Amino acid sequence: MVTVRLRVKGGVEKPPLARVEEGSADPGAACVGERRVFLDDEWVTAPIFAREALLAGNRCAGPALVVEMSATTFLAPGWEGTVDRRGNLVLPRRGPR
Repeated sequence: MVTVRLRVKGGVEKPPLARVEEGSADPGAACVGERRVFLDDEWVTAPIFAREALLAGNRCAGPALVVEMSATTFLAPGWEGTVDRRGNLVLPRRGPR
């Protein structure tokens, strides 16, 4: 045999999507500290948020750091992070370009 092909067609149930617990706009409980970051030729203090502790509706305004086991997200000044009901961190730009 040189080539074998197989085609299968069927339906699979979609798993339910997880939802994160609802919170307020204030992510205060997720704040785990502060760190100095160098921006525009000066040092500024930025809060550090634990990604796993953020709840749906929480908002983080830049400058800020969102840390998790596999990544760190930096929110520059003028950017805002909002957690949606599925736990995604949505990052729209709010300030001037």
